[in-house]
Amino acid sequence: MQSYKPSVQKKCACVMTTQKKLAQAVNLEALKKQREQVLQYVTQMEKQLPSKAEMDALLSDINQAGIGRSLSSTYSVQGRSVSRNAMPGYLLQSG
Repeated sequence: MQSYKPSVQKKCACVMTTQKKLAQAVNLEALKKQREQVLQYVTQMEKQLPSKAEMDALLSDINQAGIGRSLSSTYSVQGRSVSRNAMPGYLLQSG
C-alpha cells in the first residue's frame, strides 16, 4: 500500500492544479473586460493631466503667490538641500 500513496498524492495535486486553472479560465473574459475598462479609465485620466506649458504656468503662479507671502523655496541639489528666495519651478515652504 505504501507504493500507492505517491501516486494518489500526484493525482490529487494534478486535480487541484486543473481545478485552479479551470477557475482562472472561467474568469478570463471578465478579467479581460475589466482590464479594458481600467485602460480606458487611465487614458481618460491622462487626458486630464496638465500639459508641460500648463504645469510651468501653474508652478510660476505658485511661486508668485509665495513671493507675496514672503516664502522661500527649498530644493535638492545632488543630495543636499539648498534654500533660495522665490526660485521658479520649486515648491515653496515657510521659514
